Amino acid sequence: MSDANPTAQTPKRLHIGRWVVLLLGGFGLYTWTWGPYGILRQRSNEVKIERMRHDNDSLRTVAHELKARLKRLESDSTEISLAARRAGLVRPGEVLVRFVDTTAP
Repeated sequence: MSDANPTAQTPKRLHIGRWVVLLLGGFGLYTWTWGPYGILRQRSNEVKIERMRHDNDSLRTVAHELKARLKRLESDSTEISLAARRAGLVRPGEVLVRFVDTTAP
């Protein structure tokens, strides 16, 4: 009789073991796909990083252009004069004339 009990319990243990393996495999697949370090999140992060690199390159270009303009404003008197006139400043004795577009809605 003692031989009958171990054979009866062995299939149940194997059956439970299969469910445990299936559950662990399912959880592993879920984690590998949608988890915090899953492939979907990694792809999303790669897209964000690429977008940030593009933004950084654009900002680097703008900063370079602004530095070049600042150098021109510091050294070139005609550039200073043009910038002042664009801002609406005039020299003493000059008259400022602005043209208004009356055809614009």
